[in-house]
Amino acid sequence: MTHPKETTNLLKTEKNQKINKRKEEPSELDYTFVSSRVPQRFVQFVICFFPDAKLIEEYWHMTHIQVHELNMEINEVVNLAIKSFRQLIRKLKITKAVRKPIAYYYGILQEKPRDGSFVSKW
Repeated sequence: MTHPKETTNLLKTEKNQKINKRKEEPSELDYTFVSSRVPQRFVQFVICFFPDAKLIEEYWHMTHIQVHELNMEINEVVNLAIKSFRQLIRKLKITKAVRKPIAYYYGILQEKPRDGSFVSKW
């Protein structure tokens, strides 16, 4: 009987060999690929500062989480989101204290009054 020099178990041979896989960075999508769930007025405001679709959707997701249980019209929600985002940008431009901008934005949303006084003219 002749024994094969290499094993017939493919799992053992793959561990011993280096498999060259392509290491690709995930491509970033610009604002034109933002989900249709995000209001265009919010997108148009945020792209001035962050043109990445994933980041824009993440900011809107934080807004959606915060106002989920409140009975607000979409225009009120967008106004609240834009006003909160303006405050975030101001803080980012003035200081270096913000380490996690999305978390800071969520905190701003939590502190905004819910009585309608946040409605902006933008």
